[in-house]
Amino acid sequence: MIGVFTRTFCALLSVVFTANAWAEGAKVFLHNAGVDPDARARVRFAEGEKGEAFSVKVEALEVGKYAVLVGGEQVGELVTGKGGEGQLILGGTLTFDPWGSLVEIAGVGTGEIYFYGALPPAGEAPPFKIELLERFSNTGEVAKAAGEASLRSFRGKVRFRVKVRGLPPGIYNLVIAGEDVGEIHLRGEKKKGKGRVKFDSRFARGSVELLDFDPLCARIEVAQTIDASTRVFLLLEEFGSSAGLCPSGTTTTTSTSSTTTSTDTSTTTTTTIGGRGLM
Repeated sequence: MIGVFTRTFCALLSVVFTANAWAEGAKVFLHNAGVDPDARARVRFAEGEKGEAFSVKVEALEVGKYAVLVGGEQVGELVTGKGGEGQLILGGTLTFDPWGSLVEIAGVGTGEIYFYGALPPAGEAPPFKIELLERFSNTGEVAKAAGEASLRSFRGKVRFRVKVRGLPPGIYNLVIAGEDVGEIHLRGEKKKGKGRVKFDSRFARGSVELLDFDPLCARIEVAQTIDASTRVFLLLEEFGSSAGLCPSGTTTTTSTSSTTTSTDTSTTTTTTIGGRGLM
């Protein structure tokens, strides 16, 4: 089942810094585990001559008491009030090392995980912002059908979107690695057969759904099932392969500019990575 946004994927994409921020510390938005979908959390860590500072802040989280765990060990608690806000601040000389550790927020007494995210190992070169865009292949079911899938990752914010156009009005399924993860609604002629679905790793609010699956290196389909018959209109065989993110994918050549286009006309990869290779 891919209903869980894997912690490996979280570690790969969610921890992104600039060179200056790396020298001073880090700020990472944690991934929402789905218990309270509209809540969000972030962690900060900095170290300098005056000592270390570690803080965790939550917003719009249901009233209660929560444990903060680093590397599986509880380092403190935070309490949320009526506004859903709460914060843990630790300073001086810490008794734990946040670098390279998994940070989790869990319910006190239940142990249920509400948020999680990873800080990078100390001293390693920082990862960079990732912006990935790939265009679907048309399967031939509807000649004018087209679309693209995009993923953006920066400081723990991982956003995934799928846009389609040229399809008849109706409800279409977004299928990733064989599982239905969302719906795309196309209504009327005014929209000209356009529709989209949006996901965010931090929260689900309004039209934005919670990203609780891993789209990287997965087969992505835009399909429709009527009377037990399924038709696939748009297809991406392996999302992320154009950027060399998948073991079986082919790595594109990245120039010093911020945009790289694959030789396959159905795929475009854009990486904002300060002139360096994606991996």
